[in-house]
Amino acid sequence: MEMAPGERLPSYIIDYIQKADTSFLGTSYVAPLEIRDDYPSHVGTNHRGGRPGFVRVRPSDSRTLVLPNYNGEQLRAHPRATLDGSGLPSFQEIDY
Repeated sequence: MEMAPGERLPSYIIDYIQKADTSFLGTSYVAPLEIRDDYPSHVGTNHRGGRPGFVRVRPSDSRTLVLPNYNGEQLRAHPRATLDGSGLPSFQEIDY
């Protein structure tokens, strides 16, 4: 979703996000040409789940999503590193 600086998520989207118990965070990494053979470009998806409301929308700007970091995730590649590198996330909520 493209958003202008200072733009806020509509309230119906915030409500939907805060009621969901399943979400997926997608990341992508585009390797620089000089290291592409050793560290190729790739995409990934990370499942997140919890009680409804486990994903929050920061009240101060009504556009920043806050996802919990569960114990044990430090043992795997963390999506934050990929987000910091590419800045191209995707986020999907599912309503069963």
